[in-house]
Amino acid sequence: MVGEAFRALRRNLAMTFASISTGAVTFFLLGMLVFAYSFASDYARIVPGMFDMRVFLRDGTSLDKIRKSANYIRTIPGVSKVTLIPKEKAWEKMKHDQPSITEGIDNPFPDQLRVILSDIRFSDRIATQIQSLPTVVPDDGVHYLRQEQRLANAALGAFGLIGPELFGLLVIASWILIYNTVRLTILSRRVEIRIMQLVGAPPSMIRIPFLIEGIIQGFFAGFVAALLLFGSYAFLKSQLMQQDIQFAAFPTIPTFLRLSLLGAGYGWACSFFAVRAPLTYR
Repeated sequence: MVGEAFRALRRNLAMTFASISTGAVTFFLLGMLVFAYSFASDYARIVPGMFDMRVFLRDGTSLDKIRKSANYIRTIPGVSKVTLIPKEKAWEKMKHDQPSITEGIDNPFPDQLRVILSDIRFSDRIATQIQSLPTVVPDDGVHYLRQEQRLANAALGAFGLIGPELFGLLVIASWILIYNTVRLTILSRRVEIRIMQLVGAPPSMIRIPFLIEGIIQGFFAGFVAALLLFGSYAFLKSQLMQQDIQFAAFPTIPTFLRLSLLGAGYGWACSFFAVRAPLTYR
């Protein structure tokens, strides 16, 4: 039966190529979606640390009151870290960075608190709570990138909502494509199937070679998809590294291994459902 499966693959090169290419494209798209979703998830974890709030404190606020305000802010849900920036330190940095502008000017900075968020979804609520503190400059004491944070939060939320649905639709579409390819392979060989039945071949003798073919085709489809992913990742990395965007190393062995095994299992499943009906000659 194994020999028959390999002979059938050689005799039906066109259908074999169609099945492998269809599966490769399918697994390539699935792999791209998984990589994109993984990249978005990693980005979502670091986005809150990229946005911070600057809380300007009233002049004359004692160090004890500043500590109490900082401790209160740390208890607000969505806050990751609070750091005090004394006005002297901020002014020294300003004089170092802009000596021509700061020459002959007294320190205009108030004491500040730098607030790093753990979840940017709550930035507006956190800003409102901080603004209500008596030690904070009234009306405009909390500064942060309000519109940018809302845009980043909306984009990440939309991807998190659409990603699973898109993945499910792609899995269903790939199933239909590979199933139809295997089914067409069976229909194109209905004459030899009928001959096998006439000479007394049992149903298992007819079906098992198709299952083996599905495993082999799926394995090579997954392997080719891994090659395409590797090439696409390398090209994208070379292009974006010119913009100083760092990429992690491509997980070569896990990707090739997982996609090849996934392809083999997927090919077996598609073949199993494609040949489960009685193979009758029409």
